[in-house]
Amino acid sequence: MDEASRENELTLATASGAERTWVFSSARLGRDAAGRRLLVTIACDITERKRAGDAWEATLREADHRKDAFLTMLAPGDGRAAGDAGRLRRDPRP
Repeated sequence: MDEASRENELTLATASGAERTWVFSSARLGRDAAGRRLLVTIACDITERKRAGDAWEATLREADHRKDAFLTMLAPGDGRAAGDAGRLRRDPRP
């Protein structure tokens, strides 16, 4: 391991077939008296955190879609962009 620390995210299947996402972090501690490299590795199950983040992103996408649909509904049918719907235009006639 060349870096001082390293982190990897892995999705693993359990014996029941469920998938769990884990983060593995490793750091060098130095060498022992025999010169062997010493490492410490920590694993953390982040499955629920990932699911919550994915659900939040899906909620944001849905809200953005609903906003776009609402703005489209407000826009006049002459092909102008929804952002132009609220702008007043000056009548060129005298």
